[in-house]
Amino acid sequence: MSGLFRLLIVPTRVALVATGAATAATSAVDSHGTVHSVERVVWTDGIRVGGTALRYVTQDPDGDVRSEIVPGTDDLSVDREPSLALDPVTERPILVWARTGGDDHDIWLAALDGSGWREPFPIATGPGDQIEPQLSVRRELVHIVWSSRDATGVVTPRRLSLWRSSLDPAFGPETLPHETAAMISADGGVDPEAGASTADLTYFASTIEDPTSGDETVVVWGIRDEPLPITYVQAFEIDGATGDARD
Repeated sequence: MSGLFRLLIVPTRVALVATGAATAATSAVDSHGTVHSVERVVWTDGIRVGGTALRYVTQDPDGDVRSEIVPGTDDLSVDREPSLALDPVTERPILVWARTGGDDHDIWLAALDGSGWREPFPIATGPGDQIEPQLSVRRELVHIVWSSRDATGVVTPRRLSLWRSSLDPAFGPETLPHETAAMISADGGVDPEAGASTADLTYFASTIEDPTSGDETVVVWGIRDEPLPITYVQAFEIDGATGDARD
């Protein structure tokens, strides 16, 4: 079942930062002050080196630190670009990331429940590379946005929404719009046609590059959780930008 599309214009400032091979962590803080984070680490079985794993780390307010490798990432496959968010009901982490065994990248998901990590599973596969996943967990739905890159280098933004309680597909996968049009006022008011305020939106952003001209467009989406994941979008061009514009 597909969500409905509307378009959003909101003024914003985008800071560009360089990216590299760092194992930067993605993190979130629960209501008790515990920091939950996931970082990318080099994996070896004692003989072979070359894969990566994802390490889940918690740090309590009193400073106690615990860590474990996310099951299913402890192999020679490359796991990268983790994005972690906490379930707002259980405060347990849900994790998405890009993974490849040597060919195309796919998007995988894992979640921690009362008995441990659930078996990871792919939520977006080829053809082409599925990369740069972004995650938001709401009371009803889990929203994942990622970039799908084909063999020619063309990047298409994609979205999938899952039911939070079961992680079963709810809406999508579908291609996100990335043209510019105004539907909601910049001050966060309600457009009569759109029927929602900006306060009800979860925001995602990506940089889309034209493989022919090299021109880049920063696209910001807001996905409304209820009653359907209606999608709003802003797009604007940037000149000569490099790095990760989502920051």
